[in-house]
Formats: sequence, C-alpha cells, structure tokens
Amino acid sequence: MALGSFQLFFGQVQNAPEEVKLRVLQVIFDLLIMYDEEFFSRSDDVAQKITGYLIQTLESDDSASIQAILCVGLSKLMLAGILKDPKVLTSLVLTYVSPNTSTNQELIQCLSYFFPVYCYSSPANQARMQSIFVSAFDLFMRIRENLDEDQEMITPLQFGLLLVDWTNPQKLAEMFKTELQSQASHVKVAADILEALYDSERSGCHLSLLNQSPFNDASTQKAFDKFCNKFTKMYEKETECIDPGKYLDEEFLKLYQFIGVEPPEESSTSPPLHLLKYEGRRSPKEREHNIERLQ
Repeated sequence: MALGSFQLFFGQVQNAPEEVKLRVLQVIFDLLIMYDEEFFSRSDDVAQKITGYLIQTLESDDSASIQAILCVGLSKLMLAGILKDPKVLTSLVLTYVSPNTSTNQELIQCLSYFFPVYCYSSPANQARMQSIFVSAFDLFMRIRENLDEDQEMITPLQFGLLLVDWTNPQKLAEMFKTELQSQASHVKVAADILEALYDSERSGCHLSLLNQSPFNDASTQKAFDKFCNKFTKMYEKETECIDPGKYLDEEFLKLYQFIGVEPPEESSTSPPLHLLKYEGRRSPKEREHNIERLQ
C-alpha cells in the first residue's frame, strides 16, 4: 500500500504548482522514513529509482523552497542511515557550493548543520565522504569552468579544504576515536589524490588542481625541500623508528604499483624525508626512477 501511495504522489509532483509540489514532497519523505524497509530494502531497482528521482529533482528544480525541502529530506534519510548512496552525498555537496543556491538561506543552514554531524558521527559516514572526494572535486571544477560572468563560486582550495575538514578523523565523535581509525580517512584521501596526480587519463579533464604535479618547477621543489627539512627536524625522533615495511598491505602495494615506485622491503627502515627527491611526472616505464635516494 505504501509503494502504491508513493507512486501516486510521485506522479503528482512532475507538473504540479509549487505549493502543491511542496506538500507532496513532504508526504513523500514522510512515507520514505516511515516505510524505509519497504522502499529501500526489498528491491534495489525501486530504491535506485526513488534515489534517482530525488537527486534529479534537486538538481533540476529552480525553486528555492523545493531545493530546501529536498535537502532537508535527503539529509534526514542520510543521517538515519536509510540512504547510503554516495551519489546522494555528492549531489548534496555540490548543491551546497553551487552559485544557484548561494542565497537560499534555508538550504545553506540545513547543509551547514548536516555535513559536520553526518561526517563526525560515524567512521562509515566519514569513509563515504572520503570515497567521493576526487569525483566531487572533478564535478566542482566542471561547474566552476562554466560559470556565467555574473556568478561567483568558492575557490578550488576552499572546496578542497571543506572536504578535508569533513574527512578529518580527529573530529570523529569520541567513542569512535580508536588507534586503528585515527588516521584512516585522511590516509585514504591522500592516496586518492596521489592516484589522481598520476592518472594520465585525467590530463585533459577539469580536475586541474589535483592533475598538475606540484613539483614541476624549481620554486615549488625548493618549498617542498624546505618543508621536508623542517618536518625532519621537528619529528626526527618519531620518524627514526618508523618501518614502512610494516604497512605494506595489499592496498598500499597497489598504490606503489600505480605510481611506479618500488615498494620498500618488509625489513627496511624509512629513509629521512630530506633524502627523497621527486623527479616529476614520467611515463609508466620511467616512473620507477621518479623517487631516488641521494647520497
């Protein structure tokens, strides 16, 4: 009966006046929350259709009120763990920074509350945000490149810092701060960015901030060397006992292979940072020499 009622309301939304559409959407979200198992657990096809419809409506409707009620409804479904689709999270992130919603105070207020609560309340939620980091950044850059002359948008750095903040494991609720999870999300974010740096298929795409190697010019290399030297002095004792061989699980071996760097042996010790030199972007055959130890 719930599914039949949903289909009835679903059909009414398409061409209804805004006031009617608002009422119908409220009823739809009430049904989804009340009968979540019937809508999202029994059939993947039904769940995908519902999710797709809600995302499509959010991204296509110009009404500030409709956008706000959709964000509120989707946020509730995500916080309750009813919706776990990364596409919903990506859509909400891009809606939050879109120039088309910059004056929608109800929407901004909702999402400003939602993202920290969602990401810091659960390691699984934070991992989901981490999983969309690069793809969301890619879409953000495409939107930014196609802005009208009278439109403004936050910078790529500001957008990246938002994502970094939401994936910060140190901001997780106290009950989830275990040693095992203490750095997991940011380590994976770093690995995702590193893979993007070396992804030759991205050479013509809009992910320009991540796609350009930061070590292609002398001034940047000098700044990086300065950072390495300072870091080494500050954490000399802490890094002396680090053995990178202890962290060579399947995931890290895959990363080493992807960027073309020979992994350390299991019994090796970590070289000081100031002895590492980045040689710039190379072809796959040349990448094995892109990091070398200086004597």
